[in-house]
Amino acid sequence: MSRRLQFAALGAIASAAALAAATPAAADPTLWVAKAKGSTVYLVGTVHLLPPDVKWRTPAVEKALKDSSELWLEIKLPVGPGDAEEMKRTQQLVAATGMAPADAPPLSSKLTADEWTKLQAVTAPAHVPPAMLERMQPWFASVVVAQVIAQGLGWSADSGVDTTLDRDALAQGKPVRGLESPEQQMRMFGAMPAEAQVGLLRSGLDDAGEVGKAKLASLARDWAAGDDAAAAKHLVDGIRDKSPELYARMLVARNRAWIPQIEEMLKTPGVRMIAVGEEHLLGPDGVPALLKADGMRVEHVH
Repeated sequence: MSRRLQFAALGAIASAAALAAATPAAADPTLWVAKAKGSTVYLVGTVHLLPPDVKWRTPAVEKALKDSSELWLEIKLPVGPGDAEEMKRTQQLVAATGMAPADAPPLSSKLTADEWTKLQAVTAPAHVPPAMLERMQPWFASVVVAQVIAQGLGWSADSGVDTTLDRDALAQGKPVRGLESPEQQMRMFGAMPAEAQVGLLRSGLDDAGEVGKAKLASLARDWAAGDDAAAAKHLVDGIRDKSPELYARMLVARNRAWIPQIEEMLKTPGVRMIAVGEEHLLGPDGVPALLKADGMRVEHVH
């Protein structure tokens, strides 16, 4: 498997696939600010995969990063100098969690004949051998599908908001930290019941068709416009209604696990920036709503 596909696993969030479609050349990402005495935390909603020509770096986002002493991502991406060992460990983790044992039932046995044929066709541009597909866990196959669809449209993690902010922070001498580790994120996917994993893969395959692309284009426009209400209907309500268990694992549980970390930041003087997938900032279980429920002062910035 190529290094690029292995790297894609680090951004294995539903929105990575959900936004892999044509988007306007200019974007205004969701930005929130939480404040306590002597402490400020900016929260920016990201898209993990983007085409290189999207102009999303608004003055508000630029100022938030400039004023911040450190950047927090969902996970720390191994994109900086000296990260070769971290990338190697991540590759080993992908092999351990994303690939099934050699004696496990093949992936094709969990899909219909038509779905298996479509999966091979969708991933063909990435030159993924059928034998390798057969050994993939369904959740990881969904990541590969999302990455291939995005690459076919000229999108990449290299142009994504998270990766770009990571590079910028390092260039400015700011430390970059993760709210969770790659192992936590991948083991979360691996712990999903088989039915939920297959559902995630089927959803990704649906997005490979023309109808799916039209839906994805709509999602991308919502993000680019900073239309939180519209984006929440797709990214939050859609996941919750289609798979309550996926919603609980991928969004609610992770958001709640981040709250103590963010509240600890708000107890420490200084300015920090947090950049996470857009869906984590939306709806009643989003990070801003959870912080408000704990009595924190949180405002929407535009």
